[in-house]
Amino acid sequence: MPVVVASASRSGHALISYALDDKPDQQGERYVMASGVGGLLVSVAKQQMRDVRKKWGKDKPGAFVQAYHVIESFAKDELDPDDPDSWMTAQRLGRALAEDRFPGRQVLIVTQRDGKTGCVHNHIVVNSVETKTGRSLDSSIVMHSRLVEAHERVLEAEGFEQRADLKKAFSDATERRERGEPSGLRRGDSSQRSELREFQRYLMWEADSDIADEFGAAHKTEPFSSTVLKSRIEQALADPAAIDWASFVDAGREHGIHVQQRGKKGRGISYGMLREHPDGTRAEAAASDRRRCSSLGAGFEMDAVDLALARNSAALQSSVSLLPVVASTVKMVLPDPQHRPAQQKSSLKERMRAALKEVDEQANAETRRMIADYKTAKAPGAEPQRPFEAPTQVEQSAIVCSPGAVSLSALRDASSTREESPTARKTSPESAASEAILFAPRGEGDTEKLRKMNERNRQLGLPVVSPEQFAATKAMTPQQRKLRLDHPELFNDIAPAMNPRKQAPLLGD
Repeated sequence: MPVVVASASRSGHALISYALDDKPDQQGERYVMASGVGGLLVSVAKQQMRDVRKKWGKDKPGAFVQAYHVIESFAKDELDPDDPDSWMTAQRLGRALAEDRFPGRQVLIVTQRDGKTGCVHNHIVVNSVETKTGRSLDSSIVMHSRLVEAHERVLEAEGFEQRADLKKAFSDATERRERGEPSGLRRGDSSQRSELREFQRYLMWEADSDIADEFGAAHKTEPFSSTVLKSRIEQALADPAAIDWASFVDAGREHGIHVQQRGKKGRGISYGMLREHPDGTRAEAAASDRRRCSSLGAGFEMDAVDLALARNSAALQSSVSLLPVVASTVKMVLPDPQHRPAQQKSSLKERMRAALKEVDEQANAETRRMIADYKTAKAPGAEPQRPFEAPTQVEQSAIVCSPGAVSLSALRDASSTREESPTARKTSPESAASEAILFAPRGEGDTEKLRKMNERNRQLGLPVVSPEQFAATKAMTPQQRKLRLDHPELFNDIAPAMNPRKQAPLLGD
């Protein structure tokens, strides 16, 4: 039984934002389909409607009705919220209603399936100002009785089958109107018509509350709706915690309903809707907010409740019997059971963060271990971890030294000579001058580079680079540095070449 309701708004921008933008606590997509009528583009709908109102001088905030909000909703047994074909049907019916009732105006049709009811519904935002003439929309067009009759006509023209009782009610109303009599559509006393009007008011309250949140305005009190009451009862019955009457009553309050037994034999049930106040609290159900189970349907009577509670209890016992098996499985799969409780549900983002954190911790531990091993190997008196392997004759011929290059073996020999005979160094000015030329960094820039390098190594806990090592490394070409990183054993006693492309004789002994 599709329902339709309309209201005026003095903020067209807020209506479009409500229909298209995600809520702060949005779960899933905000809308499944959206389109425009009258040359309106969804991506720039706000700007297009604003430009038309500005053109005709009717965009002053609060001075004019800027837009009309029409809500068209379909029951779950009419359009399946999980079926894309149902979304297409709802979008087509919404466009047909917009073209029939609002010709010459910009209209945005947004098909959604979220919300408290979970039904497929359309939010139709109509620009109050006509594009070509600038005329404001006559409010009688969206008068409820006229809008409902037009909606029924559009549904029939589009081939959408209404319920038989509602179809007859609309047909009788049309005949009375053709005879010049009041249609009587508003005076229908059937429970279906009453439930329809309640649900229309609830849909409009839901939309107004979301718009009020956006502007920081106060909410209105939640209206009563038998449809919403039934939905909350179904949620309470499906709650796994509801395994007996007492737990069912507690689950009902969590879902916003009051449950009470009635009758001499206690087989009757009274359900009350706990409506939300503007401050967010829920009021106790008044007499007008209560309904007997017999008026709601067989699915809400005591027999159906007993069956649902027994089903929840059996599911709980089955899960308890499987706990040992699940626990043993989790113990085998997870190396650290305390890392995360088995019952705790985590999102994909949380699991990814935990995995990345674990990998980062392992990498840090490995880095610290490698640094400790390196410092131990370089410590005085430490045994070499890798035995020296002399390079082959081919490798020796490939690693050549050009004139002017510094030999690592010569550097080590000079260093050992200085340590063994300090007196000779003092008494030989020529030797001291040659050592200063050999080991000192070339220029003030090299000295500053060596100082910064050693400061960084001290902060990282790495060995200090000597002037000999700095001079030898600087004498290498980039290709030789790469070869030294890949094969350090080749450079234990061989001097690198300044340029490997220039063939030069090997240094003499």
